[in-house]
Amino acid sequence: MSESSLLQKIKNLSYKNLVAYYYQNKKKATNIAIAIVVGIGAIVGYFFYYLPNQEKEAGSELFYAHLLFERDSFKMAFNGGVSVPSPEGMHVSMGLKEIADVYIGTKAAKLANYYAGICLLNMAQYDEAIQCFENYNGSDAVLSVLSKGLIGDAIMEQNKYEEAAKKYTETANATNNEVLNLTYLKKAGLAYEYAANYKEAMAVYETIKTKYPNKTENDKYLARVKAKML
Repeated sequence: MSESSLLQKIKNLSYKNLVAYYYQNKKKATNIAIAIVVGIGAIVGYFFYYLPNQEKEAGSELFYAHLLFERDSFKMAFNGGVSVPSPEGMHVSMGLKEIADVYIGTKAAKLANYYAGICLLNMAQYDEAIQCFENYNGSDAVLSVLSKGLIGDAIMEQNKYEEAAKKYTETANATNNEVLNLTYLKKAGLAYEYAANYKEAMAVYETIKTKYPNKTENDKYLARVKAKML
């Protein structure tokens, strides 16, 4: 009998029969109890000891990598291996990609994927950048939108204008933030213009006009597209 069948049988027994059953099957029941206790212990240990320690270590490593990132040292921030000052002396920093891979599941690892993508974008490694942005699964609503938009930027850099426009539109539709929504709608319209798909560009600019009638600069985009369609 499998352990799952044994557990179901135990569940269905009355208390009196359970006691009798226990003594008849003491070894199996004890093994199940031990397995349950060990499983609970492992879960508690992971969430209350291991994961907090991992978060602390990952956060520390991300701090040093981010120092390099802020200096626009994208290659160094991505690859690591750079000696940086720390309270304990000189510290050899981990690269952003390594942080993301080593500390999977931590908040710092999620952020590391985001920053690694920006580094790769600036290093003209567009497919790799897209992969990092797709791996970002943090809870920050703004960064989630920006990650999608940066995928659009990476696609745009590869001159895949139609595909980039669709990604920008998807990004715009993923947020109710006016600034972000308007930004990515404009990018979508521009990408369609680069693709010489003036019909779709016009549709995007018309959407902007409807949603944001006070944004008068949109009129020049409409006029430009109309001229191109003549």
